[in-house]
Amino acid sequence: MLLTLLRCWVGLVAAMALVNAVQCFLDQQFPRDRIYDLQPSEGDWIVVLTCTNNGVLLHPATRLLSRMLGVWTLLAAFVRIAFVVSPHNKSVFAVTFASFVLAFAQFALEVFVYHTASPSFASIAPLFVSGVSIVWMTFVWPTISFAESTKTKRM
Repeated sequence: MLLTLLRCWVGLVAAMALVNAVQCFLDQQFPRDRIYDLQPSEGDWIVVLTCTNNGVLLHPATRLLSRMLGVWTLLAAFVRIAFVVSPHNKSVFAVTFASFVLAFAQFALEVFVYHTASPSFASIAPLFVSGVSIVWMTFVWPTISFAESTKTKRM
């Protein structure tokens, strides 16, 4: 029962990730306007060949960041869909768990350490979702009977 509910939860999270990935590709201001809305301190700027526009520092949440965030989110969605389809695969379970740990760490660092994201719904929601998922997957792990892996025979 817990595994079935977890699969539904992860499926919903994957669907939300697909929508967010599409938003990153279609509206390349999305990360800057919704998530990374704070100006970081001067030491946090990534120096590129041209980092100024008429002497004004550009916002670090660029179109490149938007596309990279879109690709990362799309990859996370595919990993989570793989878990929904095959929850008894130990490797898929572990990679899905790791994707939630990475998401939690990334958003926590941006909000609480780097201060590039304000503690708003757009940055706290991923912390909540990934945190709930980490705890839930931790409790479900011991109850799953993982399928035996088939070893490739060498000739």
